[in-house]
Amino acid sequence: MSPAACRVPPVRRPARGALAGRACLTGLFGLLCMLQLTLLPSLAEPAAAPELITQIGVLRALPRELSSRSIPVHVRGVVTFHGPRQQITLQDETGGSWLLIAEARRDKFLETDDATLKSIRVGHLLDIEGVSDPGSYAPGIRPRKIRILGEQSLPPARPLVPSRFFRGAEAVLRVEVHGVVQGYEPSELSWELKIDANPGRFTVEIPQSILPNPAAIVDAEVRVTGVAVTRVNSRGELTMPRVYSSQPNELVIEAPATPPFAAPLVHLDQLLPFRPEPTGPHR
Repeated sequence: MSPAACRVPPVRRPARGALAGRACLTGLFGLLCMLQLTLLPSLAEPAAAPELITQIGVLRALPRELSSRSIPVHVRGVVTFHGPRQQITLQDETGGSWLLIAEARRDKFLETDDATLKSIRVGHLLDIEGVSDPGSYAPGIRPRKIRILGEQSLPPARPLVPSRFFRGAEAVLRVEVHGVVQGYEPSELSWELKIDANPGRFTVEIPQSILPNPAAIVDAEVRVTGVAVTRVNSRGELTMPRVYSSQPNELVIEAPATPPFAAPLVHLDQLLPFRPEPTGPHR
């Protein structure tokens, strides 16, 4: 065998930059492993649930997995809405919540008699014992005992903050909203008004006894006080905000509607062309 055949090929050494890059990646991998070991115990441990909820604000702050554990609740609050199907909302100094009476009856959990339930009205101060419930959107209370303590003035309504109202953060709280009525639909014993807040659209549900002729306020500018609620999909995600109003003084006409044929004629091909300035919510 010749000496050339026994020659060992030279070993190529990696460049300094490649060595530095490998060292950096190794250090980064080690750091990620340390972070994973640090975070895994906290992720594995379930969040601690309070033993007893005495403020509605604490209930509202619970994540869905905790509010579904039927945590004992004992709160006092004033009734802010009472609908035709025993829909009741309650608010204290810290927040608002639904009283899930239908669910409590379905589970044979409710102990309060029908006479007490029928006597409840907006402005009543209630003492509620029950358990937490995740609700369809915001956490609610499945009541076991309901006591009427007397009457109390309603909490002040929050002004419309679009970034909160249109994202559902004001759910089950009293709010004051403004907008232009663009239409309406019947809804059992109520009217569902279509409102444009410019920008942002929502609906207001108001009893027909309060508003016998909704056609008269189409295109009017209104101010409505009521309880912010939500329309949700099957996953419990917000699709549109709503307001439930049940008191005669909660709907105020700020500017009356103009006659429908007082607006200038517009050709069909000119309804929504580009305009450097928006036209607004009026017809």
